[in-house]
Amino acid sequence: MSDVTHGSPLLVTASLTKSFCLGKNNTLEVLKGIDLTLNRGEMVALLGDSGSGKSTLIQILGTLDQPTGGTVSLDGTDLFKLNRKKQAEIRNQKIGFIYQFHRLLPEFTSLENVMMPLLIGREIPKIAKEKASKVLEQVGLKERLLHRPGQLSGGEQQRVAIARSIVTEPILLLADEPTGNLDRGTAWSIFELLQNLNQDLGLTCLMVTHNNELAQHLNRQVHMIDGCLAAHGDES
Repeated sequence: MSDVTHGSPLLVTASLTKSFCLGKNNTLEVLKGIDLTLNRGEMVALLGDSGSGKSTLIQILGTLDQPTGGTVSLDGTDLFKLNRKKQAEIRNQKIGFIYQFHRLLPEFTSLENVMMPLLIGREIPKIAKEKASKVLEQVGLKERLLHRPGQLSGGEQQRVAIARSIVTEPILLLADEPTGNLDRGTAWSIFELLQNLNQDLGLTCLMVTHNNELAQHLNRQVHMIDGCLAAHGDES
């Protein structure tokens, strides 16, 4: 377990719901009133079977999808009271995403992939390059700046993806099965990297994982069952 000293709440959801209309008088409820608090500096594992609603929750927390009801507050801001443009700004500046598959652009180098969020945020290219280089060095890829994804191992590709997710210095990291596509040894090295970033940068992280062994090393675990949260560990 990390020894991060936890601060005040960073992200709070209240009565969060998500449903899909499948036709006349037929609605699928995916999230059924989610109440979740992430404290600053915390690493929390989100566990649950496939189809339980984990990825839907992550998408909504990152403003990539809209809830049907309820609220999501990040750093004191009610995200879904904002217009789409402002949501996109917060997503670019304050939220980092890591996925099971790295989603790197194959035609670009590691450096160019990591620069991308900064350039989207209209950072000066020279400064974006400097920041991206520094972050790639931080994740152990100093010698891989000019390599394209196809020239990297699976673990190296995921490290590039992690560098891309933190280059904007977000306050929240949402990781959806970040080690799910890696062998056990590489998965643990990626996990240890995320732990180090949590401690060095104070990143708050919600990590979807099916790896119970890994989850036990996070500050706490919450389980999603059929669209509802069942808390474990030190969750009240």
